[in-house]
Parts: sequence; C-alpha cells; structure tokens
Amino acid sequence: MHFRPVWIVIVLGSRISSAFAAVVPVPDVEKLTEQSTLIVVGELTSTQRDIRATTVDFNNRRINVRVQRGTFRIDQVVKGDHQPSSVTVEFAVPDTPLGWSVPPEHAYGLFFFKDTGGTLELIDVYHAWVPVPRGISVTADTPLERVVKTLGEAISIPDSSRDMKQIALWFLDFGKSDASTRALRAVITNADPIVGLNAARALIRRGDVSGLEVIKRAFLPGPQSLPNQLEETFQMQSRSVYAIPS
Repeated sequence: MHFRPVWIVIVLGSRISSAFAAVVPVPDVEKLTEQSTLIVVGELTSTQRDIRATTVDFNNRRINVRVQRGTFRIDQVVKGDHQPSSVTVEFAVPDTPLGWSVPPEHAYGLFFFKDTGGTLELIDVYHAWVPVPRGISVTADTPLERVVKTLGEAISIPDSSRDMKQIALWFLDFGKSDASTRALRAVITNADPIVGLNAARALIRRGDVSGLEVIKRAFLPGPQSLPNQLEETFQMQSRSVYAIPS
C-alpha cells in the first residue's frame, strides 16, 4: 500500500499581529498569573485618554507613549483581595503601533493587573487581557486553576465568537500546567471543528494523544488506522512536525 505523507506543521515561539505586522511573543499563563496583583473578569466601562505623555523602556530603547486611565467594573475576582465593584487602572498606548494589546472602551474580558507604587497597571503590553463572553463564573482552589477554567469556559460557551475562542485557545496552548492540559482535552470536541482541531494540535505538541482521533478524522479520508510506529511518534514530546500517511 502506498502512503502519501501529509505534514502538519506546528509553529512555535511567536505570533504575527495582523494589525501591525509585529512579532508578538507567546503568552505565559503561569507567569502572568503569578506576577499579577489582581486578576478579574469584568468590563472597561470608561477611558480617560491622554492623561499624560511620557517615555518608557521597550526592547532596549525609549519610546513615546500616552498614558490612559480606565475604570473597570469587576464581575469576578480571580486573584487578589478587592472588595469594591470597580477599579481604576493606568495603561500606556505607544505613539507608533507596536502590536500592544490595549483594551478598547467597553471591552469585556479577563484582565491581569499589577500594583506599581500604589497604582494598578496592566501586567503586560501584549497579554494583559483576554476577551471572554459575559456570564462566566468559575470556582477552583488556586488562581491559576481559576484563570485556566475561565479560558476553557470562553472556548466552550456557544455565544463565544471564533476569534474569542482562538485567543483563549492560544493562551492554553502554551500553558505548562496540568490544568491547561485538562482544559484542552475538554474542548477537542468543540462544536466549531477548527477550534477542536487546534485544541488537538496543542495536545499533540505537548505529547498528549487525546486529540489524535480528531486529527485523523480531519486529515484521513474515511476510517483508517495509523501504523504502530507513527502512533508512537505522536506521543513523543518536543517535536514540531508530524506526518500522517493518507
């Protein structure tokens, strides 16, 4: 029997921001959670623009930015002790587009904040927030588990847009925790086949074959089995390219 190899390429390390053609580093959910003072689900209800102009260090150079001040309504605290229903946060907007993820007014999502000298700021210029649908409420023992469950819910809820699901999936893809792996396993059967396939790909990338059947259905016409050696190949970690015969 002749096998024609179909190659699935898994790209690691960065993402290209389509809006600015900027190289964006991959998110680190564990680091974001650990370094954040306050993590909430809520809405940016209002923004005061151009509070002041200043310069900041970015990639070993000084750049000009405009500081904005946003008021966030808090629907759930994921990490931190915060009783009021709203919080004020400052964030910088560069004069030159650099691919920074700045939440627009009325954005609803999962937000990561840090306390800098008594002022709350967005924790990261690239990955400080993730859009999620309204109505999510999660419970878990640790902040990281609550963050991961929120991302998983954003993928599972039918009202989520594909873009919203893909962003949440991108954060889970590069998560290193067992909680991230469990969340990915839970969404491989997502109603959106593209989302399910990408979740399966993320699992394969970390050496987990839970999503192998999803990949086989997508790339192999009809019911077929894989050679034993190839099935074992999918269980090998730290591989970036896999071949499926068809």
